[in-house]
Amino acid sequence: MKRIETLEGLIGLCSGAEHIKLYGAGLRLASFMEIVREMNIPLAPESILVSAAKGNPETAFGIPVVAVQEAAFHDTDVILLTISECFTANVEQMLAKCGMAENCYEIDYKMIDSIPYQKVYEAVEPFVRDKLWLQGSFNQPVKTEKRYVWTCWWQGETAAPELVKACWRSQRRYLPKDTEHVIITWDNFKDYVELPDRVVEMAQKGEIILAHLADMVRCCLLYRYGGIWLDATVYMTAPLPEMCFTHEIWTRSTGEKIYCTNSSWVTWFLGGKQGEELYRFIMEAFFYYLKDHDKVYHYYMIDFLIAIACTEIAGIEEKFNKIPVNNRNATELQKHLRETFDEELYRNCTEDTFLQKLTYKGNGYGGNSIYCYLMEKDRESEKGNT
Repeated sequence: MKRIETLEGLIGLCSGAEHIKLYGAGLRLASFMEIVREMNIPLAPESILVSAAKGNPETAFGIPVVAVQEAAFHDTDVILLTISECFTANVEQMLAKCGMAENCYEIDYKMIDSIPYQKVYEAVEPFVRDKLWLQGSFNQPVKTEKRYVWTCWWQGETAAPELVKACWRSQRRYLPKDTEHVIITWDNFKDYVELPDRVVEMAQKGEIILAHLADMVRCCLLYRYGGIWLDATVYMTAPLPEMCFTHEIWTRSTGEKIYCTNSSWVTWFLGGKQGEELYRFIMEAFFYYLKDHDKVYHYYMIDFLIAIACTEIAGIEEKFNKIPVNNRNATELQKHLRETFDEELYRNCTEDTFLQKLTYKGNGYGGNSIYCYLMEKDRESEKGNT
């Protein structure tokens, strides 16, 4: 497969192509489109290709989303793969059946990620250079015998969507014994963590989106107490293994190399030991950054701070690389929530996983959809526990 490894090569290809299609509508597409806009790359894709239209939006970034089987291909097409490396071989095989394998270009995401990485690094360079996180005083670890799993819904548990409530019930159902499940809200976060007054005021005014506030709070919690953070849309399908609590840092790992590092992680399933330097670094870096910025300019700021920590703090990347590959299929079920429940499909999506990252941003689910199956399964499980 041909590979684009430089920004100049990407610009040249986009400038000369008559027909451009993208393949993949996930997080990789989002980061790719962010750089396209930021760098004014002359890109005008005709469509975004996906394996199946079901479960995907009709458009993304104003571009039609089309199933491969329904796409109209041209001999002059250029197909850019906006997907993770672990999926490229399967996608290449799929496009080969359409006679388009020779038109595919794999994107070196280290090249894409290096642009925002460098901007974030420049914004916190004095903080990194002078190791200012070691001078911070926020959220010093406290003595506790408790073991925690943390999650968050700022508006409170009663205001959460039904899918989120089902996710929380599944989390509680599958936690190890003697593990406390805590939902962080706007009303109780001060009971657990300390935030600079400026950060709280910016959040109250809407200058910081709640997703970024949650990024900060999860690092505060993990540094102060340790434990595991699960996003509110993480649905547990099997017990949370004890090994998640035994590593200095824990996360879902696919074995990929992401964000200009040699490691893999997700922030929706993140954990570690109390006092872990990684979480102190991210927490204090956010606070440092917001002293001089009126908002968080990069949506994936937390990921770039983790990447900087991997590069600048001895031992952090090694801790990530000690985590065994786990839950590779954890984002599969999300793609099929609207589809009619099929036992084989469900089993294939959840195979070798103990959790699934879902989304509450959907509607119009049919009564026999996978979404409705999960809701009914959850209700039956609750009945069995009462």
